[in-house]
Amino acid sequence: MPRKQFVLFIQLLCLLFFLSQSVVMAAKTDDPMKSYDQPVVDQAKVLTPQQLDELKLQIKRVERKQKIKVAVCTVKKLPQGKKISDYAHQILNEQYSSSEKGKILLLVDMENRKWYVATSSKMKSIITDGKGIEKLKEAFLSDLSDGKYGESFTAFVESVNTQIDAYYEQKAIEDDPKAFSKLSAGIAGVLGLLLAAIFTCALLECMGNVKAAKEADDYLNKDSVNITKQKDILVGVTVVRVKRSSSSSGSSSGGGGGGGSF
Repeated sequence: MPRKQFVLFIQLLCLLFFLSQSVVMAAKTDDPMKSYDQPVVDQAKVLTPQQLDELKLQIKRVERKQKIKVAVCTVKKLPQGKKISDYAHQILNEQYSSSEKGKILLLVDMENRKWYVATSSKMKSIITDGKGIEKLKEAFLSDLSDGKYGESFTAFVESVNTQIDAYYEQKAIEDDPKAFSKLSAGIAGVLGLLLAAIFTCALLECMGNVKAAKEADDYLNKDSVNITKQKDILVGVTVVRVKRSSSSSGSSSGGGGGGGSF
């Protein structure tokens, strides 16, 4: 083979190799399932490099403090035929390792402008499907709707941190035997006795005009009712059957979550 043709052949091989690597890297970038347990996967490219770094640091601090796993993922569009709730739980369960106190993921679909928060079974008991998800939404949804993605995701992570703090503070109070002190018990007892005495005196006062009767019939007002005939008639029966429906919350492996549009 002439030298010129050999050089062209080598250049062609190098070009094919470069193109194949570009396709592989693009596939990894476009699919959050290939993110290899990263705390932030911005496939939709809505964050600046600085916002991305700051969000990763914030997540790492919260994870160390709370012993949880937190993730934020954005996608240009969902895989064909996938619901956002199913895909969020798939990513959470398959790509993010378990943590001592649970894990939580925010997935944002830019094509359909939808978001979903998926929680593991442990996290579901802390950030509940009702009030917990609603508090998260109040924290980040406004900025998300306005296109302030960095601020929105920061608010989401901070709200997760705040809710977990509040949960364990309340749990510590409930578990502390000293929380209900002897003084509180004494005050409650005295108030109870006082109310009981007032109630008893009131009843006795109301009974002052009551006189005993010789027979039980004397208590009856014989002119109030005059029943001459009695008959029971069955008019009809209504039977209502309700089909038991299966859950469609989109949760997986005992986890929970919730979502909406922005």
